[in-house]
Amino acid sequence: MIRATISADIVSSTSLSVEELTSLQTEIHRFLDALASKSEGKDWGRLFKGDSVEVFLNDPNEALRVTLLLKTLVKRNIMLNINMLRYGGGKQ
Repeated sequence: MIRATISADIVSSTSLSVEELTSLQTEIHRFLDALASKSEGKDWGRLFKGDSVEVFLNDPNEALRVTLLLKTLVKRNIMLNINMLRYGGGKQ
């Protein structure tokens, strides 16, 4: 049986504030929990070393979709934090 593994690092995570990194980690954990729940535990993922992600998928046909969802989640979270700082929603 063929399976897929996705490995990723959050580029420039050290440039994020503690609050931004914590927010991003929380969102990634939610995503991974939802992934495992949807597949009844057949698929799973983990966040380790603070900015590294691994995802194990039983169906390799899902790898591109999951990768794009994960990348979109990270980009969206970072952009939301930037916009909050620029337009008055965060600390200056």
